[in-house]
Amino acid sequence: MLTLDEISTLAAAVAGFEANTKHLDSTDGLPAYEMYVRHKGKDSHASAAVLPAIEARIGAFVGEAYGCSECYLCSLLLRRYRADERQQVKTHFDRMAYVTAVASLNPADFDGGLFLQRTARADSREFFATSARDAAFHQYDLNHGVDVTNGTRLSAVFWITDTEASCRTDTSPWYLAPAEAGSADAQDALGELYQLGHHGYARDAHKAVEWATRAAEQGHEAAQSRLGRLLLAGEGVPRDAQRGLAWVRKSAEQGYSPAEYTMGVACQYGDLDGGLEAAARWFRLAAEAGIAAAQYELGVALVNGDGVAMDRREGVDWLQRAAVQGKPEAIADLETLARAGIIIMEGVEPDEPPG
Repeated sequence: MLTLDEISTLAAAVAGFEANTKHLDSTDGLPAYEMYVRHKGKDSHASAAVLPAIEARIGAFVGEAYGCSECYLCSLLLRRYRADERQQVKTHFDRMAYVTAVASLNPADFDGGLFLQRTARADSREFFATSARDAAFHQYDLNHGVDVTNGTRLSAVFWITDTEASCRTDTSPWYLAPAEAGSADAQDALGELYQLGHHGYARDAHKAVEWATRAAEQGHEAAQSRLGRLLLAGEGVPRDAQRGLAWVRKSAEQGYSPAEYTMGVACQYGDLDGGLEAAARWFRLAAEAGIAAAQYELGVALVNGDGVAMDRREGVDWLQRAAVQGKPEAIADLETLARAGIIIMEGVEPDEPPG
């Protein structure tokens, strides 16, 4: 899909830049190592000179494979992924793209990479190893992510809309028809878009609840969690903690990690039976999936022996994992432990014992 010269041009553009603190990562909200070559139809970097030839090849493929004669290359994002990035929210949907194409610019320099995930559970992941000139294509309704376990991956991410007008207006009209036809993935997407007010859908809590309910009743784990949180918050529907937690539990029992964390909080505060022991079990499940808030709560539980056998070494390890993801409470607790002389932390001196 890409020539070696095109790869060289794009790789040179992405290889040297540092974290863009003004543009946070769309998936986990942390400073991102990324830059746009084209954004919403406007070229924004000198390397965009290679786009016309790439666009012609991508357009021909997408037109044939997806029956999309008016599809338009809306944005090209260059992204650097390392093993310590995107650990909190590893999977997502590209809500702004009808079709996404991803090309690795240095396939021999890392382990892991792009994966598709068909269910809430990580064991359903399918990793795709591509050569230097290949691209992996997927549509808007497929959950996916990048997990680099060693080295650094340089990626070119092409976001393709159904028409140029959708790109220019930042709208995603392609969800409505499949949602009305019964697609749970599309229904969940509409629930999220109405909840957040994104991509041409005005914020509407009532419609968010309506579409989340339709998807949740089909067993869609993300929609079940979304509906549960809407019921717990009383958004678009009268607050109903019992029904809300019932939906969250359904989602958590399918392995959806944000719901597992919510279950832990509910047990921790006595909204569900099981107390601190049950809370710790739910927090561990979510922590192992990379949820920073759960890593923090599990770390605190282990340090203090709340609901689990006290294990400060493991507790500190979980606090450190949460701190790496920017969890301020974890950073503060580690500093407190260091000042107390319990751990050694660079830049933090232990307090002097009282004289």
